Amino acid sequence: MRLGRLKPSAPRARADTPVFVAFLALLAWLPWPWGSHPPWASSLLVLAAALLVLVRITSSLRGTVEDPSLPRAARIALALWLAWIGWITLQLVPLPSAWLARWKPLVAAVHAPVAQLEGGHTFASGSLLPGATLDQWLLSVGYLCLFWLTLVLVARDRGRQRWLMWTLVLTGLAQALYAIVMTLSGWELGFFGPKEHNIGYATGTFVNKNHLASYLQLTLSAGTALVLADLRPRRLGSWRQAVEALVELGLSPRLRTRVMLAIMVIAMVLTRSRMGNGAFFAGLLSCGSIYVLFRHKRFFIHTLVFFLSVLLIDVWIVSNRYGLEKVAERIQQTDLSTEGRLLVWEDVRPVVAAYAPTGAGLGTFAAAYAPYRSPEVTVYYDHAHNDHLELLIEAGWVGYLLLAALGLLTLAHGLATVARRHDPLACAIGFVGPMALVCQAVHATVEFNLHIPAIAGTLVVLLALSLSCSSQSRRVAATGAPET
Repeated sequence: MRLGRLKPSAPRARADTPVFVAFLALLAWLPWPWGSHPPWASSLLVLAAALLVLVRITSSLRGTVEDPSLPRAARIALALWLAWIGWITLQLVPLPSAWLARWKPLVAAVHAPVAQLEGGHTFASGSLLPGATLDQWLLSVGYLCLFWLTLVLVARDRGRQRWLMWTLVLTGLAQALYAIVMTLSGWELGFFGPKEHNIGYATGTFVNKNHLASYLQLTLSAGTALVLADLRPRRLGSWRQAVEALVELGLSPRLRTRVMLAIMVIAMVLTRSRMGNGAFFAGLLSCGSIYVLFRHKRFFIHTLVFFLSVLLIDVWIVSNRYGLEKVAERIQQTDLSTEGRLLVWEDVRPVVAAYAPTGAGLGTFAAAYAPYRSPEVTVYYDHAHNDHLELLIEAGWVGYLLLAALGLLTLAHGLATVARRHDPLACAIGFVGPMALVCQAVHATVEFNLHIPAIAGTLVVLLALSLSCSSQSRRVAATGAPET
């Protein structure tokens, strides 16, 4: 595996190597405790990320490390993150009842009975459930910490960029192997305990099969980027050169990476997640096509062959052997008239109309949905199974557009990097963010994957990784090393 140097060349930058190693350990840990969804696991994520930020800032203030210069897009993204935190904070600020009634009349009506009690307060927050919104605010701060740490720890450092992607790939591989063994053996264990849901489906240490599929989309994006980063054009003028190239391929890290990708695809197929598999190939096809079109002519054939091999080998040969036809059967047998999520989406329409202008408060979907729930929906839904709709209800148009702007910024910056840069690693890093984003955006139309901290946190890291790489044409830094 081609990892590069773990330690940057600048002497003062080596001081934050322990922080970087701890950061990688945190990313590798995230999926294991049920996707970090239990309260204790999500709290650990926030505390660990905040502690690493504190240590890194302290080192910077003492002058023991140097802060890298960030691309303009990364600085804009940080501003969008701060605006998001500010918007969620505004939902928690207690306001006079009269003010709240003008701003959020529905939320004010829910809090009004409390104010009418003896000793009741005349102030109320803009959230239906302030406690739930506070939990989500803390998680948002944790994600911001992961985003900032990614930028300052890997920007302009090729070795660390590779280490970060390899950490995610190896973690995804471990999850895939664990899921395959548990499913095929019938042991059905999760995280230090038996599974209670999705028996017979690959889940890894996630509760839900769709969540494992969503996480594998992210690690497959990182693995695909690593293969693209190592593509090298080579002339094959004779049969001897062709044989040498074949032997070199068999011994190269690219082949090992391809095997890892194939194992993760097998695990994804064993989840039998309809949209999980569909979203992955939608992201691969869309972003892969753009990557092929933008690459220099020297890499065009090599890149095209790689993406075709993913589709032909992984889908047709490997995946079909391990159950792709069962995924197709699930799609064919889907009865839209009884699909529970569709019934919820029908109920949610008036909820969106009522709360989208200002938001009901992050983490309050269940409370906002309860008065609109139809008798046909007999199962309790604490999520809308559509992250886009749920975000509109909870954060309103302002919150939704802030996160959409962050995603579009990453998409534009990543594609610009692929189009403008000639360095294979820089182009691969530009590719990883858009692919991960497209996969998650498509899958989010039918699931609540972004409410799982391991998935949201890993996505945030991949977006920051793409933004940490300059989209400008190749330049040479003052040290003489090419910037990334």
